Amino acid sequence: MTPRRRTTSSSGGSRASDAQIGFLPAAPFSPAADVMETHDEYIVVVDVAGADDRAFDIAIDGKTLLISGSRPEHSQGKRRYHLGELRIGPFQRAVLLPGPVVADDTRARYERGLLRITLRKAPSPPDRVLRL
Repeated sequence: MTPRRRTTSSSGGSRASDAQIGFLPAAPFSPAADVMETHDEYIVVVDVAGADDRAFDIAIDGKTLLISGSRPEHSQGKRRYHLGELRIGPFQRAVLLPGPVVADDTRARYERGLLRITLRKAPSPPDRVLRL
């Protein structure tokens, strides 16, 4: 399992020592996402900078878009952290889509740290007219 950094505060405001920085098992984190709509598509943009661009898993379950992957450790060798805010390890994000989509017509592109998923809207049934 990939470790997740955890820092503890040091007394007196001095730099953190190696003993003050521990590691915890990585729990999946949830990256930030935007959901937008055009006339015929939903567009979901997920902030996954540093993730392996070939390791995304994208699934559609009804109106829920499920995205998962992993962001590897970015430092090499033995390092002493003074601040550790960047999340590493596995991530998962579930996004409720505003409406149904055509699952077979989904495109994804990873560029400059953003995963952009474009989903074509499913045709809506015609409005029913109820006559009494």
